[in-house]
Amino acid sequence: MPSRRDRLVWAAVLFRTIRPEVVEGAIIRRSERLHWSRQAAIGEVQEWVKDLPQIQPDDKIEWQDVEDNMSIGRFVNQHNYVAVARAMFLPMGKPPRATKKRQAHCQVKQPSEKSIRIDHPNPR
Repeated sequence: MPSRRDRLVWAAVLFRTIRPEVVEGAIIRRSERLHWSRQAAIGEVQEWVKDLPQIQPDDKIEWQDVEDNMSIGRFVNQHNYVAVARAMFLPMGKPPRATKKRQAHCQVKQPSEKSIRIDHPNPR
């Protein structure tokens, strides 16, 4: 059986914010598929940036590790965008068998906006 460390996955979120010292605001993009490493999640953010006309392709993102399970990326020249790469564990055990009735009840609606707040230790 794999250890819990082997079951660690990463996801990324890109926010548009009006307060760059905290991570909160409208979600612009978020991972649709989990990643096996922090670097892969950060790489996904860098791919998203190529599609945003407000951000130049050579704009630098400064990443800061908050803990072992989270990194916050702040854009050097675009203070209204903040990215987060976050780790989580996959569930233990085998997935439950889904019946048609249970599948109908388990559909999740995607929120249009969501906020999280993480105070930045060095506000700009």
